[in-house]
Amino acid sequence: MRKQKGREKEDKKNKRRRMSTAERWEILRQNNNITMVLIVIGILAVSSLGAYFFEIGINERFKTIWDTVWWTIVTVTTVGYGDKYPITVGGKIVGIMMMVMGVATVGIVTGRIASFLVDKQIKARGGLIVLEKKKGALYHLRLES
Repeated sequence: MRKQKGREKEDKKNKRRRMSTAERWEILRQNNNITMVLIVIGILAVSSLGAYFFEIGINERFKTIWDTVWWTIVTVTTVGYGDKYPITVGGKIVGIMMMVMGVATVGIVTGRIASFLVDKQIKARGGLIVLEKKKGALYHLRLES
């Protein structure tokens, strides 16, 4: 009898509750990191397919889909090796959009890193440092808690 109750409790613990679609959307809405990763993957996929569509068969540097994925990653990360580049008008337009998105992505990532570091510093100090103008001094530092 006791063993059976113990097994029932283990079975209840081991059973995983299925998440509803609304719960999944809520997790995505609350977690910006997952959303950012999905957006970046989407941008890479669309850009790779666009480059593949415009360049395959015309540009000998783009022989497979993996060549376009390589070029997309190199372009979005603003590395730009120069080993592959588009020659068609459509490929160049895709490239221009990727360059703009690459700079924006780098800006977003560095901004998020800076925000994380500032938040960590604020929490470590217990508040913000406030600069106040005082008579006879340029500025006076005051720790706000």
